[in-house]
Amino acid sequence: MGTRELPPISDTEANLLINLIKKETGVHLDKSKTYLIQSRLASLIESTGIKSFYNLYTYAASGKHPSIVKQIVSSITTHETFFFRESAVYDSLMITIISDIVSTGSNSLRIWSAACSTGQEAYSIAMVCKEKFDQNTNIEIVGTDICHRSIDFARKGVYSSFEINRGMSPQRARRFFRPCEGGMRVCEELQNMVSFKTGNILNSALHGGIYDLVLCRNVAMYFSREDRTILYENIASRLKSGGKLVLGITESLDGLSDKFNKTNLRCCVYYVKKER
Repeated sequence: MGTRELPPISDTEANLLINLIKKETGVHLDKSKTYLIQSRLASLIESTGIKSFYNLYTYAASGKHPSIVKQIVSSITTHETFFFRESAVYDSLMITIISDIVSTGSNSLRIWSAACSTGQEAYSIAMVCKEKFDQNTNIEIVGTDICHRSIDFARKGVYSSFEINRGMSPQRARRFFRPCEGGMRVCEELQNMVSFKTGNILNSALHGGIYDLVLCRNVAMYFSREDRTILYENIASRLKSGGKLVLGITESLDGLSDKFNKTNLRCCVYYVKKER
């Protein structure tokens, strides 16, 4: 039996799915992204036997099929990531920020990797911390993402040769990874530093405690201005006074939050939560 040929998605179907996706993820898609919705959800419709984009919407919106909602989120959200992405963040910014925090005399460090995708950012932070600090510094890294499939992948900590070689030096690969079936597994000392959980970063109940440092990179650009403001207010509520926030190199807090001071460091920028 051949593959079903779906009719093109209608404007009504596209609008319904756009609103559903925004509600579930915060990702704001306009009508210019209709092609993306059609291309990414067509295979989901085919695999589930659902008859149309409209039926896919009604299944998801009914609240009776949470697995369908999860699959829509997984299909639509961007999972592009790799180890040590935007290398300047790790070469100078992360080392400077983490050193500043530890220099205050604290022997503990809590870091939140928001929208962590399949875990490479969280593990990259862990590698920098292991290289920089001695065993007396208690480091906890929490990675969160809205996509259950990405979080399951991150928890397993197994990456292909392509994923390992993309952005990571051979020296780090040898030190922090072990051969296993399916590729290379993150070593136990890193896995003990990092935990992962599923959730929407726009949900203020997600974050789990107070952090010294938050990385929220290359995700808010997909949100509306209103939702970006909500996001940064949530992050501010989870950062201690003087805590640090790192965004993507093309992102900015300008006009979105008054809770932070901007700090320039060579080719990088980060934000410091204002003292109360």
